[in-house]
Amino acid sequence: MAGDWIKIEHVTPDKPEVHRMAESLKIDPDAVVGKLLRLWIWADQQIDNCNGASVTLSLLDRITFVSGFAMAMHSVGWLVIKDGEISFPNFERHNGKTAKDRANTNRRVSKSRDVKRNCNADTVTESEQKPLPEKRREEKRINTETPLPPFDSERFRQAWSEWEKSRREIGKPLKPTAIRLQYADLSKLGEERAIAALLHSAKNGYQGIYEPKGGEHKPQQSDRFSANINAAADAIKNMQSREEKPP
Repeated sequence: MAGDWIKIEHVTPDKPEVHRMAESLKIDPDAVVGKLLRLWIWADQQIDNCNGASVTLSLLDRITFVSGFAMAMHSVGWLVIKDGEISFPNFERHNGKTAKDRANTNRRVSKSRDVKRNCNADTVTESEQKPLPEKRREEKRINTETPLPPFDSERFRQAWSEWEKSRREIGKPLKPTAIRLQYADLSKLGEERAIAALLHSAKNGYQGIYEPKGGEHKPQQSDRFSANINAAADAIKNMQSREEKPP
């Protein structure tokens, strides 16, 4: 055992991966988070370096009591299957013995600084040990908050899921800033046009979101010609009506 605790980020319950797993498994996102936590605790206790040749997908499903849970983790990149061996990516970076020692050192140094700052006692000295930098799952993350979608319907969520899947397939996964800006643009289109644009762009493998051609109705030449003919006919009819009136 590396310790009697594991580290989990505040934003984990709201990550897109959690919601994609919940949708594919037909369970609540909070249930997904609870089962992930249970599985990560088991891995921290039972597997060295979080790689297990003897670990199987069916075993992980039994631990979480959900059929297909392991494959759902694999589909979002939280489980790696290679050469018949299963591993949890980046687990040692956050929950191995070294990572936990680093987190404990940071906590101890921070507490020592707080004591000195609050009491100003001569007998209290600041620890000379500097805290080790704690690595994060995304080194250059700018915005850790998951943006809220502009429309809360199953049709929009399904279209957005197809769009995210398409971007991953072309090697251009969406980042939080891009998601936030795209949500803002889609909200201006209205739900129906937004859904049509997402499905059109996903189908064609675009990097950006584009509405299908002809998505908005524009008057054709024949429409304008018919309108002109009708106006001329009305004018002639009015002239004839005035000529028939007695002086």
